[in-house]
Amino acid sequence: MIMNEQFVTFDALKHLTGYKRDSDVSKCLTKQGIVCFAGRKGPWTTIGLIEQASELSITKKLAGE
Repeated sequence: MIMNEQFVTFDALKHLTGYKRDSDVSKCLTKQGIVCFAGRKGPWTTIGLIEQASELSITKKLAGE
C-alpha cells in the first residue's frame, strides 16, 4: 500500500475498499461522495477530498437529511 500525506493511490484504494478493478474502486468512492480522478495507473484521490466527503456526510446526518 502506497500512500503519502496528500495522495491516496490506486493500490491504497484497492486495499481500503476491497475491490480490485479500477471501475469498482471508482464506483465505490463516488457512491460515498468522494471525488476521484482517473490516472494512468488507476483512480486516485486525496486525503482532503476524503475528509471533505466525510464532513459533508456528518453535516447531512446532523441536519436530518
